[in-house]
Amino acid sequence: MAAESAAQLFSRLGSKQSLEGLDTVFFSDIPQGVKPGDVIEFHGAEGCGKTEMLLHLIANCILPKSWKDIHLGGRGVGVIFVDTDFHFQLLRLVTIMEYRIHRAMRQINERTGIPKFEEKFVFNHASASSSKDTSKDIEDFIRVCLARLFILRCNSSLELLASMLSLEQMLIAKPEVCVVMIDSLSAFYWIDRSTGGESTTDQEEKMRKLIEVIQKYVKEHHLVFIATTHAIFSASKRTQDGVENYLCKSWLSVVRYRYLFRSHTEYDTSSRSQAVYTAQRTTPKTNAVKKFHIYEKGIEFMR
Repeated sequence: MAAESAAQLFSRLGSKQSLEGLDTVFFSDIPQGVKPGDVIEFHGAEGCGKTEMLLHLIANCILPKSWKDIHLGGRGVGVIFVDTDFHFQLLRLVTIMEYRIHRAMRQINERTGIPKFEEKFVFNHASASSSKDTSKDIEDFIRVCLARLFILRCNSSLELLASMLSLEQMLIAKPEVCVVMIDSLSAFYWIDRSTGGESTTDQEEKMRKLIEVIQKYVKEHHLVFIATTHAIFSASKRTQDGVENYLCKSWLSVVRYRYLFRSHTEYDTSSRSQAVYTAQRTTPKTNAVKKFHIYEKGIEFMR
């Protein structure tokens, strides 16, 4: 068990940076925005944008508010990402971050009348930099941002529980960590069902212990916790709002916000198809639906 004095606790929690709602578009239906202590679930079938939304939120977190007079709108906070589905792609995250930086640079160029920031971009409105120097600056800057991201990979529910238990010392030593994500919390559901015997209590033992750890960290370290879960049953076994409540009851009791992710195909006036992704908050229930596309540059919300 990690121990610290009251003064250390006060200093650590007092140094926590603001998440500023985490994402003002996606979480716009939450009046005060996402805040420390919130537990959020992204539920849906495979390929409906859950992991992509996590990457979008990671970029929000690890990018700073600004860099060299460029407004990026990030939070500059640390993230722990626990990968159990092995869907996480670092290069994908880097691509999203690069696009955001270039988009912000382009906006400054348009305001300052410089047509091509790739050729001549003014960082401090006083001195110019070549495109080669700019690319090197961006690469170095992204490396600094990625240092705020800590990735764990787990192959079993026991390994997941052990990894989560080992995080406490890191959370004490790194108060900049404000968000913990697991993709996905339900990855080992069927394995635990098959190896846990006939008793539901035995099957859910590791999950209950894991949720106790999550509750402890969220409360004591003022974290936001986000987990994805798979839609694994037929429609007949889902609740009226489309969510499958197959994890243990203790998980249902700690989730503050649950979002149901779906995907479908829409056609434009030229009969060209395009995938459209939706996310609707089902806990607490709301009728508002967030629509978005997924491009190489990342998520783009639809108006």
